[in-house]
Amino acid sequence: MNPEIRDARPEEAAAIAALIRASITGLCARDHRNEPGALAAWLANKTPEAVGGWIADPDQRLIVAQEAGRLAGTASARPSGDLLLLYVAPDAAGHDIGTGLLAALEAWLRGEGATEIRLESTVTARDFYRARGYRETGPSTRRCATGCLPMSKPLGHTPTALVIFDCDGVLVDSEPIALRLLIETLAAAGLGLEPDEVHTRFLGRSLATTREILAADYGLTLGEDALAGMRHRLYAAFRAELRPIPHIAEALDALPCPFCVASSSQPERIELSLTVTGLWPRFAGRAFSATMVARGKPAPDLFLHAAASLGYTPGACLVVEDSPAGVTAARSAGMRVVAFTGGSHATSDCHRAGIAALEPDAIIDDMRDLPELAAG
Repeated sequence: MNPEIRDARPEEAAAIAALIRASITGLCARDHRNEPGALAAWLANKTPEAVGGWIADPDQRLIVAQEAGRLAGTASARPSGDLLLLYVAPDAAGHDIGTGLLAALEAWLRGEGATEIRLESTVTARDFYRARGYRETGPSTRRCATGCLPMSKPLGHTPTALVIFDCDGVLVDSEPIALRLLIETLAAAGLGLEPDEVHTRFLGRSLATTREILAADYGLTLGEDALAGMRHRLYAAFRAELRPIPHIAEALDALPCPFCVASSSQPERIELSLTVTGLWPRFAGRAFSATMVARGKPAPDLFLHAAASLGYTPGACLVVEDSPAGVTAARSAGMRVVAFTGGSHATSDCHRAGIAALEPDAIIDDMRDLPELAAG
């Protein structure tokens, strides 16, 4: 059942205050760490009297989400574009209440003429906002009882007309298999590299770029026989082990616009990867490989080629990438980019920090969040 989202009523002030206090106490322990002083300071103005004042304030709009006859969340913003609060009842967590409240206020602010929405996020809520297109705009402040992270999101942009997916680590969970086979191939050629170094240097790179790095930085030239053997073993492993990224089919079905794939891999590898995972019928005729352009990622050539081939301008495209090279390529192409960190290779703090440092437009680890971002 979808929640009803509406303006708060004066007679609900006490219930809203209780909801906010329960949300802070039960869901925000990462921020207040159950320290009595920090918790008391945070709760100090979360009273029925304060909430009543917020409801009556003509310079802000306080809304609520009602689900199954009870209040499940509340949020408030000023017409100037400042999000003041967003809280969800502990027993409604995971019901997309926060998403609905945020979308409602974003739509209202667009109608008010705001071009940007600004907020100060708790640590607890940071990933929630990142997944919905918000980015940090400065260091943590002490305006909140426990410290706040300034974030913002543009409210106006060219509607997404085309979504461009990377393949490995975005559509299919192939990176651990590919990196394992690369490590084995390098070891057989006499170059022993640690998995972390292979991940950092070669994730998201085309085979041509990988060979260039190996020759320039490690003095290793991989012969055609070694490459052919690696491909043979890799393709066999794909047929036996490869799986689609969770929820990717569901996300593709929900996208509001066309999509394609643009990958550093060779065309036959793209087709094999998507065939064994059941995704190829969705991308046949709309698959682009780094072999089609002069420069692979992090150069923008591949994404620009894909967009131009399908008749779209860069500003109308949204790229979904998992690697620093891919995020950089999308940025260089003048396209919005969503960084996906839900692949099994992308769980380390180091990888996620490297992605975040590139400031993609959003970071998600669940493909079910993508259609909302594409819809804008």
